Amino acid sequence: MKKFEVDCTRLRPGVYIFQHSHDTTTLDLRFVRPNHGVYLPSPAMHTIEHLGNFYLRSREAHSIELIYFGPMSSRTGFYLIVSGWQNPLHKESPIFLTIKSMLKFIIDFEGEIPGTNARECSNYKEHDLAGAKEWAARYLHELKKPHFEYPVKEGYNENSVWQQLGTEGD
Repeated sequence: MKKFEVDCTRLRPGVYIFQHSHDTTTLDLRFVRPNHGVYLPSPAMHTIEHLGNFYLRSREAHSIELIYFGPMSSRTGFYLIVSGWQNPLHKESPIFLTIKSMLKFIIDFEGEIPGTNARECSNYKEHDLAGAKEWAARYLHELKKPHFEYPVKEGYNENSVWQQLGTEGD
């Protein structure tokens, strides 16, 4: 999937395969609908990032190796990059179950957020545990009827974009 093929006007919260190459898969964990005025607040996202990384790095999750878990700049979700997992994506796939377990971990978390000090975090004062729990619960609720297939823009042609720019795409 190429980023500009996705129709953001029809994109719903869900889990999508953004890219798969060789042994690495990039997943789009879309928490909210794009362009609908509701975005994840930065402090809650930051806390989800810390707790999600702590959870995913602290366990052997169905032989899935975590490469990266971090926020989207659009504040609509997170990217999860893993190695050692193969398609397909469905309600019983190990990666989907791991994502749901991570969300439950965030919802139930009590105590000090891992890595929230000046030595380990470049913005350690901007966290919101209550907000992270709320957004994790909202997303977990959305995943009861998950969306796995990206809506694709009709008529999108990458070559026409390159032609408009006066260059050849490869």
